[in-house]
Amino acid sequence: MGSKDINKNFLSRYTTNRVLGDYPPWKGYLVTDSLSDKRFILFSLTAPVATPIAIEDLKMRSYLFSHRGELAIPILHLERSDGEVNFLIQEKEIVPLSKALPMLSQKRVRNELSSLVAKFLHYLEEGLLFNNLSPESIVSIDGKLEILPTAYLLPFEFLDSLYTESSIIDSEVAHTMGRLAHIFDLFSEYLAPESSLEVKKLGIELASLEKNFSTKKLIKLVAKLDGLVTPGSKRKTGIPIRTAFAVDRITIDLKKIDRAAEKAASGGRTIVVINGRKGEGKSAVFSIIRDR
Repeated sequence: MGSKDINKNFLSRYTTNRVLGDYPPWKGYLVTDSLSDKRFILFSLTAPVATPIAIEDLKMRSYLFSHRGELAIPILHLERSDGEVNFLIQEKEIVPLSKALPMLSQKRVRNELSSLVAKFLHYLEEGLLFNNLSPESIVSIDGKLEILPTAYLLPFEFLDSLYTESSIIDSEVAHTMGRLAHIFDLFSEYLAPESSLEVKKLGIELASLEKNFSTKKLIKLVAKLDGLVTPGSKRKTGIPIRTAFAVDRITIDLKKIDRAAEKAASGGRTIVVINGRKGEGKSAVFSIIRDR
């Protein structure tokens, strides 16, 4: 989509100053508000007709990610119009990760990776997954690494339908870990030899988890990721990873729910209570029920 199309389809008050490039499946633009003369960064996505997106769901994801930590850049405005999804963020001088890392010392690269992993695990502990994480979505702003909304805004189901030919696997967690593997590959190029080898091995394990997922493997791998966190981090090691990953427990719960549904279909009524502590998979169960 060209800049002329943007002016036509998204809020005529905005004019395009510069095309920033591709942030698959998004495109980025530097725009100016003709009313206030303020500049923003605009990201636009053309949504295929067969893959509808509920704007309310996107707004909820935007809220959850931007209010749960300092890593995810918040969205100023989000809307859908004429088959497009568009959002604005504050104008900032963003430096792509591929250009930011070569300018850092090996020690600084290691520290940045450790900090990134710590924050990533914090979101993971909250059950929030960066479904579209990529080197393009991680940028340096004022010397600090942050993640663009292009990495977290789209739900897994939409990405799954958008990239049907690339065979995105069924597990949202495994897919996200596979995306993290690409980040590790890039970081490994700018680390000291010993650290580079360690990070490369972890990247291989992350990619392997995507192809052959199991809860046991995930827990072990998360423990290894925790080992990358810098000393003095506020995060605790060995975090309990239960959200959406307790496959066996969820399967048992679903059997009970299926029986309750069968009884309800024949005129009976059953109340099924799903309880548990924060992060133990309640939301994941409801998501699976919805899809059934």
